[in-house]
Amino acid sequence: MTWLNLAMLLLGLSMLAASFIANGGTVNLPAHLYLNPFIALVFSVLGLLILKHQPQNTVGWLMMIVGLTAGFQFFIKGYVAFDEDVLIGNSDTQLNLAILLNNIIWWPIQVLPYSLILLYFPDGKLLSPRWRIVTIITLLGLFFGMLTGFHPGPIPEWGLTEPNPAGIQGSEDFLEGLAVVYTPLFVIGCFGSLLAMFVRFRRSTGIERVQMKWLAYAALISLIFLSVMYLIYVLSPDQPSVVRLTYIFPGLFIFVIPVTCSIAIVRHRLWDIDIIINRTLVYGGLTGMIVALYVVIVEGLGAIFRTQTNTWHGLLATGVIAVLFQPLRNRLERAVNRLLYGERDDPAAVLARLAHHLETADTSAAILPDLVQTIAHTLKIPHVAIWLPDDDDEMQAVAIWGEASSQAQTIPLTYQKQTIGYLVVAPRGPQEQFNRYEQNLLATIAALTATTVRAVQLSDEMRRSRQRIVSAREEERR
Repeated sequence: MTWLNLAMLLLGLSMLAASFIANGGTVNLPAHLYLNPFIALVFSVLGLLILKHQPQNTVGWLMMIVGLTAGFQFFIKGYVAFDEDVLIGNSDTQLNLAILLNNIIWWPIQVLPYSLILLYFPDGKLLSPRWRIVTIITLLGLFFGMLTGFHPGPIPEWGLTEPNPAGIQGSEDFLEGLAVVYTPLFVIGCFGSLLAMFVRFRRSTGIERVQMKWLAYAALISLIFLSVMYLIYVLSPDQPSVVRLTYIFPGLFIFVIPVTCSIAIVRHRLWDIDIIINRTLVYGGLTGMIVALYVVIVEGLGAIFRTQTNTWHGLLATGVIAVLFQPLRNRLERAVNRLLYGERDDPAAVLARLAHHLETADTSAAILPDLVQTIAHTLKIPHVAIWLPDDDDEMQAVAIWGEASSQAQTIPLTYQKQTIGYLVVAPRGPQEQFNRYEQNLLATIAALTATTVRAVQLSDEMRRSRQRIVSAREEERR
């Protein structure tokens, strides 16, 4: 299929080149169609890569469909330009068919990456049969949207600036009315897919959790990029080049989805996604803050002194940013680390939170479950458990948080030089290990846990002893 796509792209490019020459150095090609060759190659190659590793994965097939339709549309657009400029419209039937296909085939390219690919990621299966309704709604919207390719035109707001020779006369009202149908269907399909992605992330553990982080990373990149582009547009709304950029660059986001999906499915073990997300959040957020601060200072000075923006305003803004850069970076880095890794960089806060939960526990039976939950939430780790010996000296889990992991680390609970149990903690992701700083913090937590466990054991022993005394006195009275 990749070779077929490449052949269509080469044919389309050749026909566009011939049209370019015949038309005196110009070709009628919308700006967004220049991305089609890249969309075709990226989606088809990465889709094929996914299918090579997981032949039944629906995500791979959906990416192949997007790639093939993008390549086919580029081929059709090349044929239309070639027919109009070189053949001078000698084959009206074929030309009308090509125009009709061009008006229809672009829909999957715009819809699938933002709906069904997200819905079926990462294993190619739905969360449950109930989510099939999202697939049906999206496909219905796609079908009704493709029907609008028969509109006779022109409709400037749809991008149809000329009459459609392949359109059906008299169908204007019906096809324009379809917008009322397919628009909400698309909205439901896209938001339903995003909701499914969120639910899947909340339920995921282990490898699937790492894969979902990659998709979340794609959303993060898009959000940061859109924010920066919006700020640039606000700065220069009347510049034609800036306006063109705001139309073209958002189209580049479509490449983020197949790249991150492919890495997540095929190569998620080769990169530490948490480190990548950390750096993106820090430096992406820092970039946005710098741009926003620059705009506020420059525009603010212009408004205060009622002057046009000049070099001195820019220099002053640059100086303020240079002074604030390092403090902003440090604060942002601490906030991001707290978001991703919990409070590992603040041992005092970790121990204070643990102590607070121990003080506020309702009963002794709730102390250990509350303790493992607090450790997991404070350090943002997926699994924590306390294992203690039973009456037969066999180890059993008395408090568990999260699902067990094969890569969990076991830390002895030592009280007065005796091992009374074990604290089991799992790292945040597959192939990830706790660093030396975290190891020291976990050792301190284990010491506190050992003391807590021993206190709970003594409390239970005293309670049982009291019960035996009370039972013995009742027996004496009888």
